[in-house]
Amino acid sequence: MMYLWLSDIYYLLRKRYLYLLIFFLLPILSTFLISFSSAGFVDSFISVLGLNIITNQYSPMEIISYLYFVFFALFLVIDLYLKDILYQLDNIFMRMSLSKWYMRKTFLFIAVMFFLKLFQYLLVVLTFLILKGPITFSVLELLQLFITDTLYTVLLQFLILFVAILSSFSKVRWLSILSILITFFFFSKSILIFERYWVVSIFFIVVLIFLILKIISKKIFERIY
Repeated sequence: MMYLWLSDIYYLLRKRYLYLLIFFLLPILSTFLISFSSAGFVDSFISVLGLNIITNQYSPMEIISYLYFVFFALFLVIDLYLKDILYQLDNIFMRMSLSKWYMRKTFLFIAVMFFLKLFQYLLVVLTFLILKGPITFSVLELLQLFITDTLYTVLLQFLILFVAILSSFSKVRWLSILSILITFFFFSKSILIFERYWVVSIFFIVVLIFLILKIISKKIFERIY
């Protein structure tokens, strides 16, 4: 597991540092711009991270924030999983079975997303404190936002990963790309209807991806030999 962890962290810092930088700098910039308004902390916080999309009330700035954070999350999950399957087969799958790799990779990926989101939230709170001084807010309300945002992002990530894995082994590339786009634009709206089922849905999709990987495992390992 340590090898996977170090490999992904090194990869992100070396290859995807610009995306990470924007992921953290964009909310700081948005916080600076919104600090001049008279809106309360929670409303401002929601606007900065584009979470008003979830509550169905949004402005152009919030749409930009929402789209970047979601596209970054989707790019991240496809990038981290498929880089192993497509480019690091001999380094990883000679060390462990496909099942063990997938379970460890999934655990580590969710942990990475959790800490990225947590750091982003703490960064926004700290920026508000620096710009506006002491603020009052409900920790429970902020925690609920964090959990909702993180679960929503992870569920959308695994939905897209499911389509991406099928696409990477499909002969019809344009149809694969179209499937990813349709999945994103459809589920990014309708997924909110099933909020209470997010955890169950994540588990179901993770298991489904595992079963698909088992089915196409011969094609995967053919690339090693």
